[in-house]
Amino acid sequence: MALQEIPLAAAAAHLGLSPDAVRLRVQRGKTLQGGQRDGAWYVLLDPDALADAARRNGDASPTDPDVSSLHSDASATLPDASDAPLRLAVAEALNAALTAERDRLVEQLAAAEIERAELRRLLALALQRPALPAPRESDEQPPSRPPVDHRLWWERWLWWRR
Repeated sequence: MALQEIPLAAAAAHLGLSPDAVRLRVQRGKTLQGGQRDGAWYVLLDPDALADAARRNGDASPTDPDVSSLHSDASATLPDASDAPLRLAVAEALNAALTAERDRLVEQLAAAEIERAELRRLLALALQRPALPAPRESDEQPPSRPPVDHRLWWERWLWWRR
């Protein structure tokens, strides 16, 4: 099917991305095709894919001039009523995932609080302990070391050359 040239802002709105993200994707040329003409950016999109994206997002209206100009059948861009149970199931699954993530984070926070309390307790114990005693002055002399031989190693080995 032939690709149609759509302004960057309209393509970003239909794809659910920011205009900067779409422009960068066009510049990279890997995921979106398009270019800049007369200072304005344009994106090459398949009209059917655009209609599917609009149906998924549910934000396209039949009065939207960009969508109306892409399709002769403007009703194709309206979200189907049959999608409601699917959307509800997806919303419930996302809600359950968020609830589970929140519960996990609450448990993690509680464990971190317990850990911090234990560290505070250990620090208080360490600060209450007396410091190491000062070294005692004694009359005892440290053990004496044997005399050090200051000759070179090879002179010590050649003992007969003394």
